Amino acid sequence: MQRLIVDTDLGIDDALALLYLFASAEAQIDAITTVHGNVPVDIATANIFEVLSVAGVETLPEVASGSAEPLSGSRVHATHVHGEDGLGGWTARGRVALGRLSEHSASELIVRLARQSPGEITLLLIGPATNAALALRDDPAGFRALARIVMMGGAVFEPGNVTSTAEFNVYADPEAAKEVISSGVTLTMVGLDVTRRVSLTREVLEGELGGRRDARAEFLRCVARQGFSFYKNISGWEGFYLHDPLAAAVALDRSLVQCRRMKVDIETTGELTRGMTVAERRPWIQGGENAEVCVEVDAAKFLGLFTEPVLRG
Repeated sequence: MQRLIVDTDLGIDDALALLYLFASAEAQIDAITTVHGNVPVDIATANIFEVLSVAGVETLPEVASGSAEPLSGSRVHATHVHGEDGLGGWTARGRVALGRLSEHSASELIVRLARQSPGEITLLLIGPATNAALALRDDPAGFRALARIVMMGGAVFEPGNVTSTAEFNVYADPEAAKEVISSGVTLTMVGLDVTRRVSLTREVLEGELGGRRDARAEFLRCVARQGFSFYKNISGWEGFYLHDPLAAAVALDRSLVQCRRMKVDIETTGELTRGMTVAERRPWIQGGENAEVCVEVDAAKFLGLFTEPVLRG
């Protein structure tokens, strides 16, 4: 059983990642924290309760709202990808009631839980790293009580997705990503190098859902339709990448990926390269490795693990 804190800017693939984790017997979600990113943080927080409702979760994890702004610079959102509500318009039919929120902020909750169970909790970052960086700044020892960090973010060998050089989660708060990667906590970077190799297509979705019209099936169609529409408009492809579900799966099963220990830094000042993941790739330069960078993925194994609980569950 893997104990997790999930830090999310809850958009369409975040929702699928949570559905996957809630369905897994290997995951114990101790808390969910929200952050600016795909949508403003208040929308991300409200979306948690939408997903909890769809998933039919009875014992609710602690939920804490986090940072509405990056450490520096302006906010960036991705509502053109995820929809104005982050869920492809799902909430147009009416939102579920907002549940009880933690008395702690997201950053406070991260270090509080880590201190209570040192070396036992994995922090799964599937949004910008702002909350994690604030936790590190406020309580470095508490933050380093985390067992490890699994971070969906970055692109070492692939081009970016928000600029030619930057992946969205890192670009949305590069200063935070830089600090977290350098924190000394064991960190696995699940970036575009592997997440672009796992996707969901319309054909697969409808093949799995068949004629089902229950709330879960309708939710899946709604969020997937948003992803299909975005990628069809930019590339003609009716599918979308499962960025956050792959990171969630790696948090539970490291054997899904092959990684390289690398020295990684984040560009924070470049006019054209802000948010770029800079890894030391020269083989004759050794030392300073601070991250496991995922470079290969067993896509078939992952899709098998994902499809059963999420699409058929």
